Amino acid sequence: MKPVCIIIPVYNCSKWLKICLEHLYSSTDYPFILLLIESESTDGSAKFCDDFAIQHHNVKVIHSKREGLVKAINIGLKNSADMDVYLTQADVIHRRFYAIDWLGYLAKESERFGAIVTLGAGGFSGKDYIDGLRWFGTWSVYLTRETINKVGLLDERFGPGDDIDYTYRCYKEGIKIGEAPFWVEHHRLTEHYGDDPELARRMGEQFRKKWGLSEYATS
Repeated sequence: MKPVCIIIPVYNCSKWLKICLEHLYSSTDYPFILLLIESESTDGSAKFCDDFAIQHHNVKVIHSKREGLVKAINIGLKNSADMDVYLTQADVIHRRFYAIDWLGYLAKESERFGAIVTLGAGGFSGKDYIDGLRWFGTWSVYLTRETINKVGLLDERFGPGDDIDYTYRCYKEGIKIGEAPFWVEHHRLTEHYGDDPELARRMGEQFRKKWGLSEYATS
């Protein structure tokens, strides 16, 4: 079995990171390499990552400048070699809820789908982007290496909206998107960027301009 690269951006998330990693190591037997992309944390997360890597042979820590969530994810993608990846954000899959090995399930489903999202890790965009576009969130999605090679990295001009843009690019490349039958507890770490309606509106405008869409596209 070829290992999967699990990428976790880290910025001031010590409250959740330890819990996330405890669940990660106890909830799957499928081989994985863990990339922790730490970005100038001030709450002890950086040291925690370094100590954790000393204790686990399959962990690599990359310390980077704090340039936002999308930049951190792209650093992870660039360092994921030729592996499939699973993107998450210090979130938790509760094994006790399911009778399957979640990572093994995703790896198996990657034979049929180029991207696999877990339950609730996404939604439908509003008219600011493309009304009704079903998108997957980068806090819980499995991407095959073939998908990454075709679609590329996330567009760092977005944030929020990077996941909507990436999903749209997958659709344009004909990537099949599947949904896994399990749920991830997402903590919505607001340190990366907060809930800013004006920012979201500007990102929507940028999305429509990028893709040559009308003011409010409906298809």
